[in-house]
Amino acid sequence: MELTFRKNGRNISFFPKGRVTGADARKLGDAFAKALALGGDLRSAHVFLGGLAEMDDDAVDVVADWHARFRRDGIVVRLAEVPEALRERFRERGVFDFDDGDTIDEKPIIV
Repeated sequence: MELTFRKNGRNISFFPKGRVTGADARKLGDAFAKALALGGDLRSAHVFLGGLAEMDDDAVDVVADWHARFRRDGIVVRLAEVPEALRERFRERGVFDFDDGDTIDEKPIIV
């Protein structure tokens, strides 16, 4: 998995690409934790999933868990560019915040 992110003021966006399986699920969760810890007073988080080749159930669980944590902290969370098959897996976990209208025009930071 390749993971990049972009922070713009009180907003953060994550861009996982490739295969997110096994240990990559933990790496993704660690990136969310770091963003929350270092982000100050984040207002929103976007997770763009259009660059994925594969995402296993462990990774879907990590994103769903962090989705709930961000929301509990008052951070608006949206999943964008989510393939339909993944949408159903997120819906099964109670995640319904999909947003496909955003475009990316800034270069992300590679972590």
